Amino acid sequence: MLSASIRPGDLACSSRLFKLSARKEPGGTLVLLVCETKIWTVCPAGLVRGSPLTALMQWSGRSNVLFAILHRIPQLWTNPAAAVLIYVWALSEVVRYPWYATSLLKCCPSWLTWLRYTLFIPLYPVGMLAEMVLMVKALPFLKSQKLNSVSLPNVFNFGFDYHMFIQGLLFVYPFLWLFLYQTLLHQRKKKVQSGKRD
Repeated sequence: MLSASIRPGDLACSSRLFKLSARKEPGGTLVLLVCETKIWTVCPAGLVRGSPLTALMQWSGRSNVLFAILHRIPQLWTNPAAAVLIYVWALSEVVRYPWYATSLLKCCPSWLTWLRYTLFIPLYPVGMLAEMVLMVKALPFLKSQKLNSVSLPNVFNFGFDYHMFIQGLLFVYPFLWLFLYQTLLHQRKKKVQSGKRD
């Protein structure tokens, strides 16, 4: 099974990211993107269970914050929200991957299933708030340096103002987050209350 071979590598990715972020090294962003890309690309192929839409939403949200904001604006790594964000993501992965491994081996303890589908309840809102704080803190840099923006005129006759995009994204972010949170709550209800392990 391909999905079984993905898990140990992903756990190693989380471990390496945690060490890099503890030293405030932006190189950790590449580690996380590789891990997250694996998850979202194998989801549509049916190699792991989950919705491709929610996987894509989570991947694009994380990638936006990591690459378009934190990677481009290294000053934000000193903001407490960056540390909170990385620790929240790492903590969720530390539970998720042992759950995947034990589920594949059909020996998942019920307490690990409970933890897998309960830990997100406090972590998800904290992570979302940290992402939003970082986006707000990035706005002055995005405006003054025109980061990730495409100015007119150009050969493609296409303009894109990333600063305005982030302002719009901040407006809809709570609604997108609520959709994902409700999806996770629904999954929790099915897994924890019914006692399913898969």
